[in-house]
Amino acid sequence: MNTWLVGHLPMGHHQIDYTKITKLLSGLTEYGAKRLLIKARIL
Repeated sequence: MNTWLVGHLPMGHHQIDYTKITKLLSGLTEYGAKRLLIKARIL
């Protein structure tokens, strides 16, 4: 976790943003994995 980010943002706000970002990242990785599997099947 970046200390400067925590310093500039209120803790509650930062936590909400962090969970949103992690959810977004997990969703994107899942989506990418699915696409890769589909591509692999085609190949």
